[in-house]
Amino acid sequence: MKFHWGHGIVLSFVLFASMIGYMVTTAMNSDIPMVSKDYYRQEANFNTHAEAVKHAKQAGNLLHMEQLNGHLQFFCPPEWAGKVEGEIYFYRPSDAQLDFKIAFIPDQTGIQTVATDHLAKGYWRAKLKLHYAGKPYFKEYAFQLR
Repeated sequence: MKFHWGHGIVLSFVLFASMIGYMVTTAMNSDIPMVSKDYYRQEANFNTHAEAVKHAKQAGNLLHMEQLNGHLQFFCPPEWAGKVEGEIYFYRPSDAQLDFKIAFIPDQTGIQTVATDHLAKGYWRAKLKLHYAGKPYFKEYAFQLR
């Protein structure tokens, strides 16, 4: 049998359909996690979050983080110690299974130290969420572990 242009068209359509089928199957089987599991609830609380970010900006450098050798230090004003409630959410953009939260409990000087030796190497974000004197505060820090 001789190969002619009609066979070429049919072969092109079959190859194209096979390629599309493979791509759809691959896309349907791949796990694409959302930025966070409660994304829609976070969107509903957008105004509260914007207010917390504004309060943190007004606080200026009173709320900050420093990355030192082997640990992170989170700072708040010393007069907040014992009166502030909050949490630190460690977020790994490349792997949601490594995300975790810890309570923010500063010492008398307003410092909380977190060891980084148990964290995977790479890019991280720390989201500091606080409540002090009836006001919410939110600040996000990015850091790289090597």
